[in-house]
Amino acid sequence: FLVLVGVMIAFGALVVRLGYVQLWIGGKLSERAEDSWRRQIEFAAKRGDIVDRNGVKLAYDISAPTLYAVPVQVKDKKGTAATLAPLLGMTEEKLYAQLTKSAKDVRLQPGGRRMTNELAQKIRALNLPGIYVAEDSKRFYPYESLAANILGFTGYDQGLNGVELKYNDRLTGISGNVSSLVDAAGRKMPNSSEKYSPPRDGLTLKLTIDQPIQSIVERELDHAMLQYQPNSAIAIAMDPNTGEILAMASRP
Repeated sequence: FLVLVGVMIAFGALVVRLGYVQLWIGGKLSERAEDSWRRQIEFAAKRGDIVDRNGVKLAYDISAPTLYAVPVQVKDKKGTAATLAPLLGMTEEKLYAQLTKSAKDVRLQPGGRRMTNELAQKIRALNLPGIYVAEDSKRFYPYESLAANILGFTGYDQGLNGVELKYNDRLTGISGNVSSLVDAAGRKMPNSSEKYSPPRDGLTLKLTIDQPIQSIVERELDHAMLQYQPNSAIAIAMDPNTGEILAMASRP
């Protein structure tokens, strides 16, 4: 009788524990499990534009497709290397070595050529397992060095000087990603769907600078440097009614 009561108590406790795990905390545990199985490939967000007072773009991002491989998801590595090598301008041996790396993902750099949108479309159309094309961006300054002392410049993913640094938090967007469920070896799990979270672009920064006036000020400053050979020179153009800076430049 005591053994029977003991077994019944133990069985009851087990049922209560099972109910608690499945019904009360089951959702949280499932989320934690799915998070441990999920692998992500991030897509960089577009950095916000910098424009002058009239909306003329002084700095903006241009699309730069990037090719990634997830080695464990590439089923036919030799076949994939043979297909992609001519498109990327690489040898099959070099590409095969990258596809057999024991890494979560590998960035594939075209050999001797730029990764264009046309090439990215061709690779997407092949629909090769484990090969992904991400839309990254790079910073472009259409007027080259114009207002360089104001705009500053960017590094890999953040501003390093000028208003690019000062307003980096506003200009930087939020990255997106494509995530999928994988097993312990990193292989994509069958019948699992991919989740796509689109990136959120950064905000646009509008300056009081007037691009034509900025060009004139910099041109005249360069002439003054050549004519008078000073150690340094600064020029500022201001709207006397509002105090807004229309142009600002310094040499050297």
